[in-house]
Amino acid sequence: METAAAIKENREREQLRRIFNRKATKLEADIKVENFSQVLIDIEFLKSKVERLEALDKMIQDLMLESDSYDEESFSIEIDTADTYKYRWHTINNQIKTGMSSKIPLDKIENVKPARNYNLPKYELKKFDDNLKNWLAYWGQFKKIDEDHSLSGEDKYQYLLQSLKEDSNARVLVESFPPSAENYTKAIEQLKARFGREDLLIQVYVRELLSLVLNNNKKQVSIRLLYDKISTYLMSLETLGIVKQKYEIILYPLVESAIPETILIAWNRCNTDASLGNQLTSLLNFLKNEVETEERINLARSDFNCIGTNHTLHREQISSLPTAASLVSNIKPKESGKVVNVICCFCDKSNHSSFECSRANKMSLEDKKEAIKKKGCCYICLKKGHMANKCKSFVRCLSCEKRHYVILCPEIHKKEKSGTLENVSLCARTNMTTLLQTLIVNITYQRKIKKVRVLLDSGSQRSYVKAKVVEELGLHETGIEIIGHTLFGGVDQPAKVYKCFDVLVSSLDNRFSVRINALQQSDLCGHLPKINNEKILEKLRDLNIVISDFDYTDTEISLLIGSDYLGSIIHNETVSLGNNLMAVNTKLGWTLQGPIKVQSTVNTSSTTCFSKTNLSDLWNIELLGIRDPYENKSKKDTEVEILKTFNDNISVNAQGRYEVSLLWKEGCAGLKTNYEVAFKRLESTTKKLKSTGNLKMYDQVLQDWKKNDIIERVINDTNTGHYLPHHSVIKLSSMTTRVRPVFDASTKDNNGWTLNGCLDKGINMIELLPKLLIQFRKGAYGVISDIKQAFLQISIAEKDRDYLKFLWWENIETCNELVAYRHKRVVFGITCSPFLLSATIMYHLSKYSEKYRKTVNKLKKSFYVDNCVASFDNVDEMNIFISESKEIMAKGMFDLRGWVTAPHRIDSIVEVPVLGMTWNTILDNLRCNVNISEARSEKITKRYVIAVAQHIFDPLGLVCPATLIPKLIMQKIWEHNIDWDHEIPEELAQEFKIWLSKAHFINQCLFPRHISIAPLEKCQTSLHIFCDASLTSFAACLFLRTKLNEQVKVQLVLAKNRVTPAKRKMSLPRLELMGALIATRLYKEVLESRLLTKCKEYKVYFWTDSAVVLSWLKRQAHWKPFVSNRVKEICSTTNRDDWYHLPGEYNPSDLPSRGCDAKKLMESRWWEGPAWLKLNEKDWPKSNIINVNEEIVEAEVTKNAKINTNVTIEPFSQKLTYFSKYNRIVRLVAWILRMNCKIKIKFDIKESDITNDEYINAEKTLIKLLQKENFTEGFSLHNINTEIDADGVIRVKTRLDLSKEDKNFVRPILLPGKNEIVQRLVRQRHEKLNHGGTQLLVSNLRNNLWILNLRRLVKSVVSKCVICKRYKTKHYEVPEAPLPSKRVEANAAFQITGIDLAGPLHLRDQSKCWIVLFTCATYRAVHLELVESLSTNSFLMALRRFIARRGRINIIYTDCGTNFQGSANLLKEVDWAKVEAATSIVPPAIKWRFVPPRALWWGGWW
Repeated sequence: METAAAIKENREREQLRRIFNRKATKLEADIKVENFSQVLIDIEFLKSKVERLEALDKMIQDLMLESDSYDEESFSIEIDTADTYKYRWHTINNQIKTGMSSKIPLDKIENVKPARNYNLPKYELKKFDDNLKNWLAYWGQFKKIDEDHSLSGEDKYQYLLQSLKEDSNARVLVESFPPSAENYTKAIEQLKARFGREDLLIQVYVRELLSLVLNNNKKQVSIRLLYDKISTYLMSLETLGIVKQKYEIILYPLVESAIPETILIAWNRCNTDASLGNQLTSLLNFLKNEVETEERINLARSDFNCIGTNHTLHREQISSLPTAASLVSNIKPKESGKVVNVICCFCDKSNHSSFECSRANKMSLEDKKEAIKKKGCCYICLKKGHMANKCKSFVRCLSCEKRHYVILCPEIHKKEKSGTLENVSLCARTNMTTLLQTLIVNITYQRKIKKVRVLLDSGSQRSYVKAKVVEELGLHETGIEIIGHTLFGGVDQPAKVYKCFDVLVSSLDNRFSVRINALQQSDLCGHLPKINNEKILEKLRDLNIVISDFDYTDTEISLLIGSDYLGSIIHNETVSLGNNLMAVNTKLGWTLQGPIKVQSTVNTSSTTCFSKTNLSDLWNIELLGIRDPYENKSKKDTEVEILKTFNDNISVNAQGRYEVSLLWKEGCAGLKTNYEVAFKRLESTTKKLKSTGNLKMYDQVLQDWKKNDIIERVINDTNTGHYLPHHSVIKLSSMTTRVRPVFDASTKDNNGWTLNGCLDKGINMIELLPKLLIQFRKGAYGVISDIKQAFLQISIAEKDRDYLKFLWWENIETCNELVAYRHKRVVFGITCSPFLLSATIMYHLSKYSEKYRKTVNKLKKSFYVDNCVASFDNVDEMNIFISESKEIMAKGMFDLRGWVTAPHRIDSIVEVPVLGMTWNTILDNLRCNVNISEARSEKITKRYVIAVAQHIFDPLGLVCPATLIPKLIMQKIWEHNIDWDHEIPEELAQEFKIWLSKAHFINQCLFPRHISIAPLEKCQTSLHIFCDASLTSFAACLFLRTKLNEQVKVQLVLAKNRVTPAKRKMSLPRLELMGALIATRLYKEVLESRLLTKCKEYKVYFWTDSAVVLSWLKRQAHWKPFVSNRVKEICSTTNRDDWYHLPGEYNPSDLPSRGCDAKKLMESRWWEGPAWLKLNEKDWPKSNIINVNEEIVEAEVTKNAKINTNVTIEPFSQKLTYFSKYNRIVRLVAWILRMNCKIKIKFDIKESDITNDEYINAEKTLIKLLQKENFTEGFSLHNINTEIDADGVIRVKTRLDLSKEDKNFVRPILLPGKNEIVQRLVRQRHEKLNHGGTQLLVSNLRNNLWILNLRRLVKSVVSKCVICKRYKTKHYEVPEAPLPSKRVEANAAFQITGIDLAGPLHLRDQSKCWIVLFTCATYRAVHLELVESLSTNSFLMALRRFIARRGRINIIYTDCGTNFQGSANLLKEVDWAKVEAATSIVPPAIKWRFVPPRALWWGGWW
């Protein structure tokens, strides 16, 4: 083989292999980083090298085979080495095909064009801005990216985002899809469906042609620009399929009409082609020639500078013409980022409006008009941009009531010129005010004297002292009183607790003093005027009357003396000063009372009262779900009474409808007539309906009501009584009723009473909103519906209908004859109508709770007034619910209609309102419906700010981070003490405008309706409640985490934030505690919503980043009232062990506690929860509390004096020993636990009695309680190892862990042996074992329990068992008597014998026999004889046989049997003398002893 050719080829191959290895390594690196452009170049280069390498391998292998020195081992190595390079080459090819399959088609990989040797300039993608006209141009350039297969779907998605303008609707639409290759295709489809529809684009370009036609005569347009626009529009239409040849008959007139008149004349002159098919093309060619001609002329002029001054003059002439450019814009370009306020047309300043200008007050009317004319402003509203004849502002002069501001009133200027008005300004005028009885006194306490202003008020039943005075003098508190105030108009204030103080009041000369008991009040009344009339003061000096309140500088009222002490102060002396002004003498000094004339800019009327109107009522929606539980408890008591009254009055009328009564308040006076007001309102409504063309439609609605017996005509109406004014509400988007009447029940009668004021509104239904929306988000399928004309399906009682009258026209054509109707059904607009409807529905559903139990229970939890909102986990349940609901509600004459479902849709509705939110049924998501216009150029007032802030309805708090900003702004406005219609400070206005400019992004925050990944009962479910606080606000949010098959979903359920109090500054730890309190209430709200009803097991985690709050919650200490009350409420609802600490940067509640704008909220997707919550629990950022500020913690501990007392605190388990039986104790614990909402949800409690699951859980709870009381933390037992299981129960570790025995046997529960409840447990087990012994009871107990000192306890229980004692006690034994002498005498056998008979015995021959039993009394020997009968003869024969064998008997003992008595009698008759004579033997006589008759206890020994 070692030839010259072989050596050469081998060297070449070695070189090629080195090149291959180097290039292959580079290729593999490029493939990893997906640098496919370089890969395609290198692969072509390497391909030729590989082909040459394979040829050389083949040649060398052939030479090796032909060589004489062939070595099989060397040849094998050669083959393996060549195959190694081949394998690497095929591996690289496979990697390239796999990596580029999604980017470049495989068939194009082989055909790659060589790279350019020059660089093209970069071009930027034109961004699409929602304008349909720009769609074709945009898609023309982006289509290349869309069809580029070398790009992945993720890259295309990013290019798509970059090509869309920021804040545009198109970009918002694309951003709503998560970035992925699959969603890119969906995003493109949505863009094409919205912006690329050919029918819409055709309309756009046709309309553009029409706009050219309409604007033809309005302004001069360049022929070149006109040609460009027409060509562009026609080419765009041709791209969309509207070709000129087909649609020329339509397009040609449009294009011809758009041409200016001069060009059109020239066209008609040169148009010689009469064929219709070529007219449009000819016209375009004509325009093209005109454009080219004009450009050549311009080119010639520019070369010789012929443009000159003529063009300049032309521009000046054009600029002098009135155009839209002359309109003034008060807003700077967006680049500046600032908005300029309206500029005053008199002084050119921007810090006030024109009608408030002080400089204008000094100008004459002619100068003012000249200034307005010069600035081009409107004479009515004083603003630029329009003339007075087109002004839409509503302005009325306070002097002449004409349409202009007071500053331009000619009547005032006439009076100024004539001199009839001495002192007139824009704001000042001579007013009348009333002086109340005020004077100056001294208050003395412990050598401290303070001079104060006092008000003598005979209309007050109690006296009051200002809290500021109490604090300065340190007055001593004497007690407390609970008082409720009644204000002007009969308004009752809720009762409050007032502190009482003794106040020593004396006159300034110290001649009189009186001690009064006054109640503390922070503010007594507003500003009260003083006497400042020199004439009256001069007159008082003449009368030697000194008024102490004349020159005192402090105007505040610090003491109010009521009727309780007024009688001891006032004299009967009074002095009249004229005009009802009177000087009154008191023991404290003189005072004035009555009207006087004053010069004032504001006419102030002062009364001593407390206002009931509270602005905080506007924020009540923020308290949904976090209201104080004590407040809820009092409301529930009221609701029970209202429901009882309603159920007593509801009935069913003859038509089968429910009939109810209005909820009249107690003590409400009868309503007077308001006919005049109702008639004027009717005229106004009629005028409006005529102007809008809806009068007939409105009348048709009322006629339909009359036809359907909803209203009835009032016969012989006397134009007296109460009427309901009404107006129209026009809703063109409504699918059912576009025009509907709305009735005003808040109209006052002649006495100032209103119908709504006399009616109780019933139960507040808005509290149900959060629970209903949570239930709506629970199931996979959402369902909504409503009741058709729900209020009109319920009848009103006859006695209440006269209060529901209204006026209408007999003939709407003439409108000259009135007719009165009255309602027979519930009226929408009355304050109690929503409650009447809801209560009627609940009453109706309760009648069908047996037949349709499941559906009825669902309906009861799904209704909000007339709206039904529910969700289900499968379609079958949903369909059954819909069908059964219709059937149930139809029985009460309620038509449940308008069903909308998603994602399984039964209709074509895309978006539908749901309880104040908007539901997209295609995407199945929810959003807050916000429709707020951006900041206006006019001044921003406090009224406008609060109106905008209240416009956002968010009952679940899903966008609460964005709604916090206006609340903080409102708080700052309040601190400035600004009036409602005054402009707020510039920095606050700017901050509000910035927030308002991004408020529309709230509409783009889309929240998934379904909050779980699957039905909750199939998931691993946990609740995570986060809380946080800042110096300005505190917040909490609740997330639901569901996990199924390693898939995790986290969604926001409920969130709330509150602004910190402005008056009472709180420390940050206390604010953090307030956040924890809100978190607890959110958790309770979710539990009450029954979100987790079907979840038997779920975990709860409370997260806070405050170590101080966790210390307050977990430590047992006597905290100060603020901390103590809140810790008590938190621990009563939650478990201390469920609270965890986490670092602040991982806390999602930080966002709602600090606030953000709507755009940031949308970008953060805060509602999807923190990213770490989707990880496994071991990866969660739980942190241990290491450094706690003990000073802050201990600062809240109450400082009490220490008293050494021995107090024995009774363990809680002792309270359970009320019952003597162990099972009753367990049932008692079960009943206690049933009060816990969480237990109800866990076991889905419906039965009235305790279930088995509840009993087991209660026994487990009882065991944990006993262990907690007897085994303190850190306890240890000798030779006993313990552990705590998952349920928190202490168990004993044994050596049987590997056995298959029951868990309770392997690791028994540890219990104390000296506890009374444990003793009762052992006693019950003893009775259950039928009073078994000690060993049996011990063995049974040790099957599942390890009781300390068990054997001793068992012995004690058994020994005390009454039943066991009774059976174990020995019977009473009588002391044994000595044996009879006859039994102890030494005689021969059978000398003393007892005889008895036994039997009968049956023999084989069916005969009977008896046994005669002879028993020896001394030796207890026995002798038996048989007799055939019980006769005396038979017995005597047996006796004879016995004597023959045993010897003669001395004494015989027997019972009183006849055979015995007969034998004894025969023996008595024997003549023993004859026997002696005959035998010469004298035998002793046999003594026969009988036992007493019926004495069965005798003869025991025989």
